[in-house]
Amino acid sequence: MTEQELIEQLADKEHASWARWMDYLFSKCTRQYDGSFVIPRELAERWKRQVETSYAELSGQEKQSDRDEVAHILPIIDEHMKQSALLDKEKLTYRVHNLEHLVKDFIDFVEKPQIAGDGFAALAAYSEALCKHARIVLERNE
Repeated sequence: MTEQELIEQLADKEHASWARWMDYLFSKCTRQYDGSFVIPRELAERWKRQVETSYAELSGQEKQSDRDEVAHILPIIDEHMKQSALLDKEKLTYRVHNLEHLVKDFIDFVEKPQIAGDGFAALAAYSEALCKHARIVLERNE
């Protein structure tokens, strides 16, 4: 899931949450002849108090109401975290796989009988090329 897909899914849930709240709010109000709504004083006072209260200071029931809203978005966040972990694992597996091949190639090169005389210079050059290749592979996967 891309970041934009995550944002869209969370925005969809946020809209649904807002819509549920508005349905509830309108169900508690009195509709006027001009189409406007009047919030009963006791509800307006309660909701104003809740707006001015930090989460930590809410009652247990009020906190539970907020938790219930979070429960609607938690599956999306959980799925995003699982996919992110899977992508991280895939990247790591790819890197390890490439490094295994690099090490095998290095060992094969070192064990070749053609490395004679100035074998250390050839070995150094090959090692440098191997390291350069490893850096390129890692940069592509970051």
